[in-house]
Amino acid sequence: MSAEAAFQDAVLARLRGEAAVKAVLGDRARVHAQAPPGAAFPFLTFGRAQSEPVDGQDAALLNHRRTLLVHGRADDAEDVGACVSAVRGALHDAELELSAPWRCVFLQVAFVDLVRARDRRGWTGLIRLKALIARTEEN
Repeated sequence: MSAEAAFQDAVLARLRGEAAVKAVLGDRARVHAQAPPGAAFPFLTFGRAQSEPVDGQDAALLNHRRTLLVHGRADDAEDVGACVSAVRGALHDAELELSAPWRCVFLQVAFVDLVRARDRRGWTGLIRLKALIARTEEN
């Protein structure tokens, strides 16, 4: 499994189990890698991802940036904002458990924003994550 896939799986598991996220998105937390057809609003999906290798002493390191998107309708601004706050609380400085051979050694929420759609029919919350992922053992 790639570092990026292991990171995504760990973030999904963390957010789906987080009480504050469930409080905003419902007991069946609407957290998806990709939005299924007809997804109920508001919901969270993964957006852009960027990775680049970083030279590390005694470890293969990857600088990874990932965007999470909270999608809502025009009347969901409060819920989208609450979800962004809940996600920030769940992930900032969190210790994620990644699948071997990967380990997340650093995770921070670098940026959040709440944007109204141009057509004024919805809101999008953006959460930008910065992570440093290490390979802990050789394959």
